[in-house]
Amino acid sequence: MKTLTGFLIGLAIFGFLFYAVDQGLMKSQGLQLFPEEKAAEKATGKH
Repeated sequence: MKTLTGFLIGLAIFGFLFYAVDQGLMKSQGLQLFPEEKAAEKATGKH
């Protein structure tokens, strides 16, 4: 159980960092790592 919790926490941290880097890249370079996903999110109104 401890391993699963640690894995989930690590995944959450990694996901947050990846999202932050993705946003930072988009702002500084106008670059999108996943244009399809972003377009889908905009279409569904999800943030």
